[in-house]
Amino acid sequence: MSPRSRSSADTASAELRLPRPPGIIRRFWSRHPRGADAAIALVTALLSFSAPVRENDRSVGDLWEATRPVATAALIVACMALLWRRRAPLVAFATAALGAVAGIPSGAGVG
Repeated sequence: MSPRSRSSADTASAELRLPRPPGIIRRFWSRHPRGADAAIALVTALLSFSAPVRENDRSVGDLWEATRPVATAALIVACMALLWRRRAPLVAFATAALGAVAGIPSGAGVG
């Protein structure tokens, strides 16, 4: 056996050295998790509120006209719940699902 066997390995070289995450964009979002949550909530709000803000659309049924205030409030709460998706993911998911179900009568589909 040689004098430099495996048992005499240098302890400094035995450290686990993980690679950097790829890409500057991914590193930015990993350093700013609250900013990522805010961006997700904002994009979701922009996509979700296209249906509730429609006024005087003849193709929208009476069911949507009757549930518009409730659905709008549910969508606001659902978008705000996305801000806490890292701390309480089950609550954020359930609230977002409730908001999606509340928006079904609009005829715009589920966001």
